[in-house]
Amino acid sequence: MRVKPTGDGPPSVLPVDEAAPAEPARALDAVTGVAPTGPAAGVGRADAVEGVARPRLDPVAEVTRRLKAGEITAGDAVDLLIDAVVARHARPGEGPLAGDPVLADELKALLRQQLERDPHLASHVRRLGNRP
Repeated sequence: MRVKPTGDGPPSVLPVDEAAPAEPARALDAVTGVAPTGPAAGVGRADAVEGVARPRLDPVAEVTRRLKAGEITAGDAVDLLIDAVVARHARPGEGPLAGDPVLADELKALLRQQLERDPHLASHVRRLGNRP
């Protein structure tokens, strides 16, 4: 092992000049081109706007919030998520199911069956209720 020869130690800190005191700020004499302002007007109540769709709540975020708050069990959360997925695709006039209740029920049954049979998905469902 090599040892460095002794020296004078770390370099000394360079001296710092004294700082001069800060100068006080000067007041503005006048500002040109700006009109004086009056008091702010009151704010009225906002009314609903016609023809604007209300934003849809994210069902996954809502289920997650309720699960974390202890309002629902993991099993309830799975059921709500399956219902949300099916409802999204079963709206009348929209999606592949287009309001067909028989197909919607079949899809729910297939999703539940897949959750039970698939070991990877089943492990995720089991951990739902065990999260801090």
